Amino acid sequence: MKSTSSTTDIILTSTMNIWPFIDYCEKKGFDWQAVAEECELPVEMMDKKHWLPTKDIMLFLYGLERRYGYLVGIEIGRFVTVKQLSPELDSKVQQCGSLSEGIQLLVSEMPKLNNHVIVWTEMLDDKWWLCHRSAFRDSTPGFEQAEWFRTLAMINFCRRFIDGYWQPEQAKLVSSDTNADKLPVSFTKTQIAFGQTFGAFTVPLPDGFHPIPEQTRDANWHHSVSKLIDTYAPLPWFNIKWFSTLLGMTPRTLQRNLGQQGLTFRELRDNSRRDHAIQLLSQEDVSTHEVAWRVGYDDLSNFNRAFRKWTGYTAPAYRRKMLS
Repeated sequence: MKSTSSTTDIILTSTMNIWPFIDYCEKKGFDWQAVAEECELPVEMMDKKHWLPTKDIMLFLYGLERRYGYLVGIEIGRFVTVKQLSPELDSKVQQCGSLSEGIQLLVSEMPKLNNHVIVWTEMLDDKWWLCHRSAFRDSTPGFEQAEWFRTLAMINFCRRFIDGYWQPEQAKLVSSDTNADKLPVSFTKTQIAFGQTFGAFTVPLPDGFHPIPEQTRDANWHHSVSKLIDTYAPLPWFNIKWFSTLLGMTPRTLQRNLGQQGLTFRELRDNSRRDHAIQLLSQEDVSTHEVAWRVGYDDLSNFNRAFRKWTGYTAPAYRRKMLS
């Protein structure tokens, strides 16, 4: 097994996410095992339920693309089912009576399939969008295949509640338009904007939709909100106004409810970013610039100032201290 496959690696993905690729390859007679071996992935673990480093799995997807063509990830994503990815999630989906309930479930369950993709809903230009963002940059080998697969799998998820042939009116992709001419003709029905800061597509949700189910004001409310803050903290634009909108309340109400437990939004967000940064710094192959980007800072100098405020050390000095 590769050294990057350590169980302490932060960015992990369940092998359930690549089972559809393995099924597809076996039906087509493609030698996926040879590709896995080229990537130094443990073949004996890939068709069983395990957690593997996401970067290695993305390299596997990139290998499939190079060997069998650009459309591999797209063809698989177009027909993947929730049951293929997670039988447990599929059983929960069956209990949902509407698209609204289904999307709320998807947002809450996504961390169980991986720990590097953030999913949320947002009202943009008077339309609801189902949004997603990976912890990896678009320059990472396999990023484009992974983004297409994720986007199409989520569209397929929505079709379960809308119509089997439904397509969104608009979509956003982080990937560039370099391979736009290779897309199936049916994709022209969706207006796609490439090179965006996150992936998304429009969804027909009601005006009164609440992205996060209303939290009960009991003793566990602050714990639930703290977990949500930990989930969304890596987004560069994550602030109290954005988050309170997600919760369906005003920033003042959110701050007041947190204050009853002696907490503040800024404290919870910064603690999450600090802890995540410290975990990433323990991995010598992750640059300080990459650490900054993964915890929500587009600007390295702003991250360095924040990290010194959190710990009293610069990020490089803290890494040396940890690894000494």
